[in-house]
Amino acid sequence: MNTRKKDLCKRARDKCNVPLPTVQKVVNAFLYVLAHAVIDGERVEFRNWGIWSKKLGRNRKARNFQTNEVIVLGRRPEVNFKPSKKFTELLRKGGK
Repeated sequence: MNTRKKDLCKRARDKCNVPLPTVQKVVNAFLYVLAHAVIDGERVEFRNWGIWSKKLGRNRKARNFQTNEVIVLGRRPEVNFKPSKKFTELLRKGGK
C-alpha cells in the first residue's frame, strides 16, 4: 500500500492534535525547503533518519535510428537518499 502526503498529514494531525490545514502547511513548507536545498546542491542530513544529496548520473547513450550513430548524452542530476544505520535497523526489525 502506498502512503500519500494526505495520509501522512492526517496521521500527524491525529498524533499532535493540530488542525489539518496547519499540518498541511508545515508539511508543504518542509518538502519545499528540502527540495530546494537539494536542487541547490546542499547535502541535507537528518540524524537517525538519512541524508539527501544531489549526484550526477552516468552518461547516457542514445542512437540515431537513421544513421545508427551512437550519441552520448550528458549527465543528469539525480537525487540520492542514504538511510542512516538506525533507520536501516528499524526497517529490518519491521518498525518495532
